[in-house]
Amino acid sequence: MNKKKLITLMLVAAMLLPTVGCASNNDSDGNDTQGGASSDTTVADSAETEIADNLPDKDLTGFTYRMWGYGTDIIKQFYVDELDGNIVNDAVYNKIATVEERFGCDIVLSANSTPETNDSTDEIKNVIMSGDDSFDIVQGHDINMGTLSLEGYFVNLKDVPYLDFEKPWWPKNTVDSLTVNDQMYLMANNIGYFSIAATRVMFFNKTIAENHNLGSLYQYVYDGTWTLDKMTEIMKGVSTDLDGNSTLDENDQFGLVNPGYYYCWLEPFDVETYKEDNNGELYYDFQLDKMTSLVEKFYNILFGGEGFNTSYDNATDMFSQNRALFMYDTLETATKIFSLTDVVYGVLPMPKFDENQKEYMGGFTDRPMAIPITVANNLENIGIVTEALNMEGYKQVFPAYYELALKSRYADQSDDAAMIDIIHDNSVMAFTYLYGNHASAYSNMLGTLFSGNSPSTDVASYAAKNEKAQTKYLEKLNEFFSENE
Repeated sequence: MNKKKLITLMLVAAMLLPTVGCASNNDSDGNDTQGGASSDTTVADSAETEIADNLPDKDLTGFTYRMWGYGTDIIKQFYVDELDGNIVNDAVYNKIATVEERFGCDIVLSANSTPETNDSTDEIKNVIMSGDDSFDIVQGHDINMGTLSLEGYFVNLKDVPYLDFEKPWWPKNTVDSLTVNDQMYLMANNIGYFSIAATRVMFFNKTIAENHNLGSLYQYVYDGTWTLDKMTEIMKGVSTDLDGNSTLDENDQFGLVNPGYYYCWLEPFDVETYKEDNNGELYYDFQLDKMTSLVEKFYNILFGGEGFNTSYDNATDMFSQNRALFMYDTLETATKIFSLTDVVYGVLPMPKFDENQKEYMGGFTDRPMAIPITVANNLENIGIVTEALNMEGYKQVFPAYYELALKSRYADQSDDAAMIDIIHDNSVMAFTYLYGNHASAYSNMLGTLFSGNSPSTDVASYAAKNEKAQTKYLEKLNEFFSENE
């Protein structure tokens, strides 16, 4: 049976699909392995499926929409060509089939795709430079895609018909962040679910929380009092020398375990060092006072006796074995690792800077997509399919990943669901990170200051050392956005 004939059947099946029960009854992809108890959460009622789009009733028969990606695991997050019973895989399949059925088009993986590689930056550049128009949309490494966009290889998405950036399938904070002088060249949205999987959250161990009589940590979020200072206060007394060797190490228990890197530690505090003024010009603003305060707070958390820095594998093991109260990492860590263990865990946003901060925010990294300049003469059809895939990703893949592969795993699923909604609704990919060319002072600050055996809080010296190069780099960015307005 081909894809288009299957779509109606699969949509009905998705509506009737029983939801998964507790973590021990499911594998990492949300497949029910032990016939666990069902919950009240379903694909059908978990997404805003009735939100209307502004797409035309147009027959695109004869049009083939070609998607280029790299890396097998990353490609399958936006494109699959067969059903396999995996709820997320099948949601991706149904997303594509729905768009094909609606518009009569074909959606395929471009022959340019490189599933065997870890990066396709050079291939993307070479194909576009040659004038080859054999793909309509391309996905690549985030910072490298930022660099390619500054070299003029991608279309300004604000010029593409039918892309409606006011719709919920376009993350508002990210659209705002990635738009400069009414230009946006990269899309981080719901066409694929990499950005969903790579959204950072604060996991907490419910067993340790209960043993230390911490009460409902969710309530702090609801009350607006979940701040860095509150988290530091809660962590006090959690660290324990379990093996009795008088040294706190990876065999012991900690308030927070960090997997050795600092992705998305700053985005939740609304700090960007590359900012746009009212005239569409970028300027450098390091926000020294706030950055200094953030670094000092994180220093106290990580090096004040309650935190522990280690490798990713050690960190996930420690958390899974009930030896860490908190761990800040991607949602994918839950679906791929924690859900396969017996750990009872919950989800919180990164705390606010202080109670004056208006919203909790969720930082994420991505493998963003772009439309190459080689297909600029066919933007109407490309815009229709791009918007439709984004919308169906939001309506079908979004609930499959969140509701079935994550939210319904918890006894306190209503609270964890609410936390994830809060994080997703305010998710952001930072312009400074994406366009920093692997060298932005913003992206590297914590990793630089906290590396080695003598972690530092000397933000002022770090800022002074980087200011000249960062200011000069912004001149290059402004030149590009000015020339292309």
